[in-house]
Parts: sequence; structure tokens; C-alpha cells
Amino acid sequence: SAQGAVFLKQVPIGRSSLDPLELRQAIAEISRQWPGDTYDPFKRNCNHFADYLCEELTGKRAPPYINRFTKSCLVRGIFYRCVVPIGRCLDRFYQHGGITYDDESDTADAGDDAPESVVPGARGINQVLVEAATAQKLKANRLFKEGEYGEARECYTKAMGYLRTMPRRTEDDDEAVTQGEVVRRALTLNLALCDLKQGAYDRVVETCTELLAEDSGSQKALYRRGVALQHLGRFEEA
Repeated sequence: SAQGAVFLKQVPIGRSSLDPLELRQAIAEISRQWPGDTYDPFKRNCNHFADYLCEELTGKRAPPYINRFTKSCLVRGIFYRCVVPIGRCLDRFYQHGGITYDDESDTADAGDDAPESVVPGARGINQVLVEAATAQKLKANRLFKEGEYGEARECYTKAMGYLRTMPRRTEDDDEAVTQGEVVRRALTLNLALCDLKQGAYDRVVETCTELLAEDSGSQKALYRRGVALQHLGRFEEA
């Protein structure tokens, strides 16, 4: 639901063969190409994103009429000459409502490999990003146990990329932001461990130092930085 908007109808576009978790990972990956600071009402609005998303997931585009207004010279003129100035004046007095996405009936079955930090029923892009990052983390954990440290690091880095794109829009996002922070710290420690296994000791020291600036009591960060310092011959610091 979006405050101020009235639901009209659903328009079936096509089908996707992805399961719910794969779908959320796909949306998370696509969302990285559409950061909020690139928004443009006539070139990159929410309808453009919907059209792109439909094509990526189903191979079919959204109905062209959803973005018909972007082609109108009259709309452009009214928007830039009237709406934008008025909006800037009113913005300081108006409290923006958030957007929620209810999807309680579409929760993935929690099997042995289910993410440990999955938010039940994704309600927005932040929850989707946290779930996608957690799924990547689990994949990376399996690769790490198999000794594939380079591939594991790539997955951990990809998961971190999801979390970096998380917007903070409303108080409703607090839970997802908090969970995202927990996952981010775990990913940071795992990246340090991969670097330790691969002999990138300077990078381990840098990563753990940054984490310790946030959490000075992190035992894993202290230990991994100490091991890396020892390998670098900095024994007193270790």
C-alpha cells in the first residue's frame, strides 16, 4: 500500500521459473542498477523500473501506457513550471508516508539450508536485500568449507554490495536495517578470514581495524588481525 494512492488493478505480464528466494536475489541484483539518486520522473521513474524488472524476469515488457505521461510535452511543462516549485514549498510541511509490500503468503520453506536471518514475508526492498545477502553468505560459507576461498570471497563481496544499497526511508525499515547490520559485520569477518587463508595480510589488518572501530570488543576481529600482524612480522602489535 502507498499513502495517497488508490489501487486500480493487476496486470499479468508473464511467469518466472525462479523460486521465492531466487526471485528476491534477482530483484536485489537488479535494484543495484537503480539507486535512488538516479531517479528522474521522465527517464528513470518507478514505472521504468517496473518495465525493466518485468523484462528481466519474464522476457516481456510492461504495458507501454503505464509511462505514457513521460512523452507529453504538456505534462513536462506543467511539472517543471508548476509542480516542482510548489512541491519544494510544501515539502517542508509534509510528512511523507512509507510504502509497504505485504507478502506473508510467499515465505520460502525453511529447510536445512535456509538463511538464518530471513525476514518472514518480504515487505520491502530492504528486507529483500537482507535475504539476498544472507543467501549469498550461506553459499559463500559452503564454498569456504570446500576450500574455494577465492570464490567464497566473491560471494561475500556480492552480499556486501546488496547491503550497501539499502535505503533508509521509514521507521518500518528499522528491523531490516538492524538485521542488515548484523549480517554486514558477519560478512566483514568472513572476508577477513578469506584474506587470511589467501595470505592477503595487509587487507586483513585493514578490514579488522575498520570493524574494531565500530565494535572494539569483537574477539574474532582482534584474533584475525593479530594472526595477520604476526605473519607480517609485527610481533609486538600482534
